[in-house]
Amino acid sequence: MQPELLESHLPPRESTLESWKQIAAYFNVTVRTVQLWEAEYGLPVRRGPGAKGRVYAYTAELKAWREGARAESPAVPVSRARPWPLVGAAALLLLAATASWWIWFRAGDPVSYRLDGPLLITLDVRGREVWRHPFASEPVQQWNAGPYPRPAFLDVDGDGRNELLFPFKYSQLAERSDILYCFAPRGGIRWQFCTTRAITTGKKTFTPVFGVNYFALVPASGKKQPRVLVGSNQQPEYPMQVALLDSSGKLLREHWHSGHISHPLVTDFDGDGRPEIYLSGIANGYKTAVLVALDPENFGGASVENDPQYQIQGMQPPRELARVLFPRSSLNLALETYNEGTTLALSGRLLTVVVRESMGSTPAAEIYYEFEPVLKLARVGVGDSNYSQYKRLYQQGALKSELTQAEIDSYRNIRFLTPWRK
Repeated sequence: MQPELLESHLPPRESTLESWKQIAAYFNVTVRTVQLWEAEYGLPVRRGPGAKGRVYAYTAELKAWREGARAESPAVPVSRARPWPLVGAAALLLLAATASWWIWFRAGDPVSYRLDGPLLITLDVRGREVWRHPFASEPVQQWNAGPYPRPAFLDVDGDGRNELLFPFKYSQLAERSDILYCFAPRGGIRWQFCTTRAITTGKKTFTPVFGVNYFALVPASGKKQPRVLVGSNQQPEYPMQVALLDSSGKLLREHWHSGHISHPLVTDFDGDGRPEIYLSGIANGYKTAVLVALDPENFGGASVENDPQYQIQGMQPPRELARVLFPRSSLNLALETYNEGTTLALSGRLLTVVVRESMGSTPAAEIYYEFEPVLKLARVGVGDSNYSQYKRLYQQGALKSELTQAEIDSYRNIRFLTPWRK
């Protein structure tokens, strides 16, 4: 192929070029290139008389040669020189095109999933399949039933890519412990975890069948990688394990609690640069709502219960930052056997703990406790439905009075079983 020449590079028509340098400049190539073109492709270059006659060429002949060679022999090279800026630009364009093709046609990391019987299939942001994993049996999907957690994409090892944490439940009946699977971004089981430990209290020995109640990521701090918090309760009873796993699924430490805890919050509430773990639920030995705070770097043992039949046996006293019991309202004492700590939420410098006082009514009667750092109680409030439920129960004779300010004030009488220790 002959060189593409810009008209601005061409000398005037019928002009004469009087050296190899001028001929090379006409084609915008090197002297060596036009010399090779003469030898191999018949470039019309003339010479004066004598062995060392001067070289010259007519631009009209060069132009005709160029057009004729292009039409008759596309193999005629444009240039044997290497115009590096053009080559580099072409290479960059090729690289960019290749990268674009790779990004577009190669599935990215998964961001969603679907189940097809026992087959787990993950999808990228464009809905393309990334990988699939066949389970031995079809898992029970209880994402909207009770406290059972949804699968989640989380960066477990801190490398900037998300793993999939998938809680697997075998059946509706308590037959085998749930398994928490950790799948790598490109597929394959990175690790799996389940609790299979028999627990004895003063009341009975519980079979080693546990369900996953929740899991949460404990963010990296200092030299620590992210870790995974997993809560599992005995099925269908109450002994509960709070486990902390490293990024490879190894159990680092565990804490045992008599009662259900279904609402974790991991946050640096006290602002010291290290996260804390906050858990709300029920303390069965006291039959009341509870808030537990744990230090991810140092927790363990088992909760202390005032009722011996609920005390977990064979474990050390609890290592915890704090443990708070919440008073029961008149409505709760009249209708229920316990109240329950539910939602935890952080807003600015206040931690809100929602305590449910009525379980069967809709909307439920709830009390809102707002704490400052180190769990200093700031405010207590009640939901609007509390007033209407008190009024209805008072009219039915189930309560001695409607909801009063004096009773609301009494809700501030929280009890610290473990004062803040951090």
